[in-house]
Amino acid sequence: MGEHLCAPCALKRLWPTLFVKEIKSWLNQDIQRYVVSTHTMALATTLERWLDQPDRRPLPDTLSGQLVRLRDTAALPRRLAIRLHREDRDADLLARKLPVYLDGLRDNLGNSDQRERDQADQALALAENDIKTVFGTKPEAYYAFIMLDGDKMGAWLSGDEDYSLAYQDTWHPQIRAAIAGKFKQDDLKRYAETKRPVSPARHIAISSALNSFALHLAPYIVETVCKGKLIYAGGDDVLAMVSVDDLLPALALLRLAYSGVFPTGDAADHAWRLLGVDDSRLDIRKGHVLLRDRLYRVMGDKATASAGAVIAHHSAPLGAVLRQLRDAEKQAKNRGGRDAFAIRVLKRSGGMVKLVSRWFGDLDPTQGLESTPIGLLLRLREMLANPQLSRRVAYLAQTWLPQLPPPGEFSDPALYAKLLAGNLAYQFTRQCQRDDEKQRAKDLGRGLGKLAVTLAGSSSKPEEDKSTATDLIRDFLAVAEFLAREGRADTGKEHRHD
Repeated sequence: MGEHLCAPCALKRLWPTLFVKEIKSWLNQDIQRYVVSTHTMALATTLERWLDQPDRRPLPDTLSGQLVRLRDTAALPRRLAIRLHREDRDADLLARKLPVYLDGLRDNLGNSDQRERDQADQALALAENDIKTVFGTKPEAYYAFIMLDGDKMGAWLSGDEDYSLAYQDTWHPQIRAAIAGKFKQDDLKRYAETKRPVSPARHIAISSALNSFALHLAPYIVETVCKGKLIYAGGDDVLAMVSVDDLLPALALLRLAYSGVFPTGDAADHAWRLLGVDDSRLDIRKGHVLLRDRLYRVMGDKATASAGAVIAHHSAPLGAVLRQLRDAEKQAKNRGGRDAFAIRVLKRSGGMVKLVSRWFGDLDPTQGLESTPIGLLLRLREMLANPQLSRRVAYLAQTWLPQLPPPGEFSDPALYAKLLAGNLAYQFTRQCQRDDEKQRAKDLGRGLGKLAVTLAGSSSKPEEDKSTATDLIRDFLAVAEFLAREGRADTGKEHRHD
């Protein structure tokens, strides 16, 4: 790829290949590296949905016979591989060998022999028909990458003014109360209000927090809670590949775990249901994370992180996908103003959808996720996946949004916000088919309009770099609609956040 690597980086890149080669020579066995392909990661979404079905359709004999003959198996996301230990033979056979079988057939389509190409084409058509019969739908073809990076780590390490605490702010409340009456002494008062200087202890604490996140929390979130493969985690940097249905939960959990913040009380239960994951072993609060009875210190609520994510077709050139991923991560930091996320959907047809937003806006995530930007995106995906709400609402809204007068033509900004919220509430209600769901749809539409106006108004970027409220609504709806398409969202949990 034309990379110029230093000696340590070259060793990191090559050692897995060299290690496997050495082990092969010792054991005299066909040992392969654990590399999850983009095709397998895309199929993981459909495979898990199929495994969740209580009355799964049996494999057709034609497909089963082809899979049995294969020697090679596909490396699966860890969560899916562990689950297969509890499943039957058909499930294990399909999950482990279907990606290999389909990849082999597609490779033969490029064979120089016309007869081989024709046979591969016929076999692929038959296999796709069998697969649709088994799954009841076309298998998922998209997967996602995540790149997350901590914000302003240089300022954290150097102890800049905004990232340092006064001595009195580091004392226990009882100690502060005990000496509060003595603050009349000027020297003591000045000392208590002085910012703590950078010290080895500070650097050790930051290093410990970043190690906890990279070595324990990020792998657990990506590979155990979600269907993903952690490619790299070094301190505040994370690179991971995840199935498309787990993209939003993975993004949200990585950001929350990085700072050690999470909704409390009843809001915590709502947040877990909204995320669509149920993991009682992950307890995030007050700058710490409790996992498997071990307490990890993380960066704290003042620390933020930005992330880029790209959704791509499994056959898209990997180099191009990674370039888009790096651009998305930079866009989250620059255009998003840090503490933000950027999602790009690279459609196979050539189109691209972009969304840039702050994680929580001006809201406190400990009070709940439902009204935050990332929470609203999760709710939109869930609602649009519900068959009772037509996904046409996204297309219709994108049609009339550009026709609205700009906010500058309103004497009162509140009138513009009311116009957007009211029109979206009406559109969502009209496209909802069940009377008992109409109020929820109406509230969601109104919430989207209000959030978009708030985000657009709070941006400190120059006018040419700002996203307008209508731009944000369009992008939120486009990304949510793509993620809500058949097979990508669980429509069986209709009230996960109610």
